Amino acid sequence: MKSIKTTLTVLLLVITVMLGISCKKENITPKTTQEKVLGKWKIQSVSENYFFSGMPHVNTFSGVGEYADFRNDGKVYSFSRNNYDTAAYGIISDTKMWIDLSTDIYTIQTLTDAELKLYLKEDIAAGEYTETTLQLNK
Repeated sequence: MKSIKTTLTVLLLVITVMLGISCKKENITPKTTQEKVLGKWKIQSVSENYFFSGMPHVNTFSGVGEYADFRNDGKVYSFSRNNYDTAAYGIISDTKMWIDLSTDIYTIQTLTDAELKLYLKEDIAAGEYTETTLQLNK
C-alpha cells in the first residue's frame, strides 16, 4: 500500500512538472511594420478617385496577375498595368509609409500577415485632389 502511494505521488509530481514545462510561455517578439510589409503581395484592386469640378471621377481595376514585392533593400519591385517597375520605399511609422517619393505618404489602413491596404491623398488645387487606395493580399 505504501509503495502504491509512493508511486502515485511520484507520478503526480512528474505530471505536474511536465505540465509546467509544456505550458511555459515563449517570448515571441511581435513583427515590426517593416517585417510585416516585406514580401510579395498580390494586387487585388486599385481604386483611383480624381476629384475635380465638384465631382468624383473614380476608376477601379483589379490586379489579376499583378504584384508588389517589398524587399529588405528598401525597394519595391512591381508588375502593374503590363509594366515592371522598381521604386524606393520607407516605413515612417506603424501607420505611414512612402513609396517612390518621400513626399508621397501612404496611410497604412490595414496590415496583417495576409492583407495590406494603402491609401494616398494628394491635393492638386483648392477643392481638387486625387485619392488612391491599394488593396493587396499574400
